[in-house]
Amino acid sequence: MAHIKFPAEFPLQVSLLNNIITKNNEDGDESPLAPWLEANGIDLDADAEAGTQAGAQEKERAKQEAASITNHRNRDNLFVPVFIFIRNGAQVLKKFYTTNHSVLREWGIPITDSGRIDYPSSFEERNAIAASFLEKLASFGEEKSPLAAYIKTNKADAAVLASDNGKAAAANIVATKAEKAAENARERRDMIWMKSLMHIHKIGDYLKSINPDNPRALGEWGFVVDEGGSGEERENNQVRNWRNKGNIEYSDWLNLNEPE
Repeated sequence: MAHIKFPAEFPLQVSLLNNIITKNNEDGDESPLAPWLEANGIDLDADAEAGTQAGAQEKERAKQEAASITNHRNRDNLFVPVFIFIRNGAQVLKKFYTTNHSVLREWGIPITDSGRIDYPSSFEERNAIAASFLEKLASFGEEKSPLAAYIKTNKADAAVLASDNGKAAAANIVATKAEKAAENARERRDMIWMKSLMHIHKIGDYLKSINPDNPRALGEWGFVVDEGGSGEERENNQVRNWRNKGNIEYSDWLNLNEPE
């Protein structure tokens, strides 16, 4: 049985609405849709305006999402070397304080009584651990630090690492704010567009009902019709699926956990 494949992406939904409006205007008084629109109190011009307003929110969402992605990437580029230094340095300290692993807690390292280091997964917590570690390191001075040999061998610069850790924290704040702003814009877009999207679905269903033997006629209005397909596929194209937030790809630093 034929069914309409309603678009899931917002820009395609707006494009479909524009096609419907264009076709309806071209047909004029002969439009099979005109009396149905009037009977159901649907104003396509109002829907077009809603599309414009929702489009502004979509533009803002995309802008903020891009800012979130950029700042998350900057954060990770800064923080990954810091965290690798902290992780490896903690292993050196375990060897240095062989008989008293609990001393690592003074460095901010989350070590258990059994000697296992279990790093938290969130950036904020790891960033705080790095800050404590680097502050403790600075308190010794370069030559007296138990990590002096490790730092010299690996040509590490604790001051630069501390600076990068702070910059990573700042980038994370910007990224988090942008991510929230993107989500708020998406919600505003959805709220504005929801009614018009429902109209698009109702229009498609009506046009399908008056063209039972010629579902391809809906293509003139911009609809894509699948003359085969399963019920499950229909379900997957329902209106709720268009609310796709998208997934920001975060880097692999979360997986930099203490080895067994």
